[in-house]
Amino acid sequence: MDAALEQRLRRLLDKDEIETVLHRWATAVGRCDWERVRCAFHDNALDLHGTFDGNIDEFVDWQQRHHDGIEQSVHFLGPIDVEFAGPDLALVETYVTVYQRFSKDAAQPRIDVLGSAESLSGKPLMAEMVGRYIDQFERHAGAWKIATRQVVFEWLKIDDADVEIPRQDGWTLAKRDRTDVIYEIRDRLGLP
Repeated sequence: MDAALEQRLRRLLDKDEIETVLHRWATAVGRCDWERVRCAFHDNALDLHGTFDGNIDEFVDWQQRHHDGIEQSVHFLGPIDVEFAGPDLALVETYVTVYQRFSKDAAQPRIDVLGSAESLSGKPLMAEMVGRYIDQFERHAGAWKIATRQVVFEWLKIDDADVEIPRQDGWTLAKRDRTDVIYEIRDRLGLP
């Protein structure tokens, strides 16, 4: 195999690994799987999230507080643009749309998103946020992870929450912890 083709194949594998980290991060946030969220970042990583700026351990603690009172959270990743700045360094821009349902008592997310806990309190809310993650990915010890994340906000929409999903017989409802059905199936398949 010639060197140019080998380099292209290496970059395709690198890009796939980077995109896998991003997708696993997004699903981990939805399930409040903070250990898995943490695994997307290098130990000395920084997250510049707007209402929070700090190191990865502080970020995970903040996320836990922020998600207290968020009944559901889904992150949809859009285009992911990966630009390699070196063999072990990449700039990655990812478009994201986030849907979150705040309970009527969700004080911390109301403070983080709306500026005060009293904002539209007393009723459940739906937040739709669109933005971008500007990530510096680095490969250390053979693993691509986020070294620095800058969140860029495009727009925010807040509405009254729709009705809850009815508890119908046979419906599998999402849970924001390790009791969600995905973990049962992962265990059954022997996945870590």
